[in-house]
Order: sequence, then C-alpha cells, then structure tokens
Amino acid sequence: MLFTIILPRTTQAIGAYLYEAPSKIQFNSDIEKDILKQGDSHNPNDVHYKAIKDSLLRVYKVDSVQKLPFNYSGFIMTEGEKISSNIYNKHLEELLKIYARQNSFSKAVSFLNPYIAMKNLSMGLSNTDYDSYIDFQKQAEKYRYGMAQKMNALQVKYISNKKPGPNDKPLTISKEHWADVKEFHYEPKGIRDVLKNEIVSVISILLWIILLFILIRIASKNLKAI
Repeated sequence: MLFTIILPRTTQAIGAYLYEAPSKIQFNSDIEKDILKQGDSHNPNDVHYKAIKDSLLRVYKVDSVQKLPFNYSGFIMTEGEKISSNIYNKHLEELLKIYARQNSFSKAVSFLNPYIAMKNLSMGLSNTDYDSYIDFQKQAEKYRYGMAQKMNALQVKYISNKKPGPNDKPLTISKEHWADVKEFHYEPKGIRDVLKNEIVSVISILLWIILLFILIRIASKNLKAI
C-alpha cells in the first residue's frame, strides 16, 4: 500500500504543489492574448496584416487584392498559421518545463521507492510514459502544421481571388493534390533514448539490487538453520 499507492500519489501531489502549472483556461487565454498582440488575420484593419497587404499591393503595382497574381486569403492564412503556431509552441514549451519539474520530483523519490523506478522504466520501454506522449504530440503537431501550410500553399496557387457568381461552380482544388498528402505515422523512441531519459530509474534499480545482495549476504552470515 505504501509503495504502490500512497507514496506515488503523494509525490505527484507534492510535485504539482511545488511546481504549479496554469489551468487549461489560463493557458489558452495567454496564447490568445499573445496572438492578438501579433495581429488578427480576420481583421482587415489590423496593423500587422494591413502592412502586409499594402506591401503586396506596392510590389505588384495593383490597387486591389483581387488583382494579385495569387490568392490573397491563402497568403494571409499562411502568415497567420505561422504566427499562431510559433506562439502556441512557445507557450507549450514553457508548460512542458513545469511538467518536467513535477516529474523530476517523482523520479527522485524512486531512490526511496523501487516500485516507482520499475514503473517509470517499464512505461518508457513500452512507449506509454509521459515523455512518449509528449513526443507523439510534437510529431502530430509538426504533421498538422505541415499539412495546413501545404493546403494554404495550394489555395495561394490554384484558387482565384475573384469570388464565383451565384450560378458559377464553387472554387475547389483537385482531389489529386489531397492524395499527395502523406498519412501520419508516429515514430516511437528507440531503446537508447528511453534508457537515456530514464537514467535515474535505471540507477535507482541498480542501487536497490546492490542493496538487496548486501542484505542477503548479511542475512546468510547471521541467520542459522534450526
């Protein structure tokens, strides 16, 4: 009970108390505030995006975005995706640092509780631990960002700036381009990376094994058969 339930739960609670993480609402709110500081792509009068619009009109020597040789909305979406993704990743990295501190406290307690060390190492080797989850999340976000920017690039290239009339066919992109998008495949971490990440657990287990052999040796000398 002490090693498998009470101590693991207690160390998690203490780690969360010592290194408090922001709530999901606060996390999303901070991201939204920083994005608005950089510019709102949905606001035509936004300073950042208005400057982009004016520079494009000046470079291509036209007086309207409809006269640009590429899709203006797709171009703005590309810029907005780049800004929002950079801000999100920045906040996410700060949040992950807090979680890493919380987990480091729990890992340190493995020197007192061999169960935690065995649990962390076995979860790492089976890719079900926290670090594997974060690695999966990062690979998925990288894939999502690449796919979104690819779609934006296709819109920039193939979609006209002129809106179709009420009787015209809607603007679409050929399905052949969608077929070019590769499927997402997660690449799990190798054993070497897992052992490197769980070095504290490995050392803890080795120390417990050494202690066990020492206790067995002492007991074999002092205990006598009846």
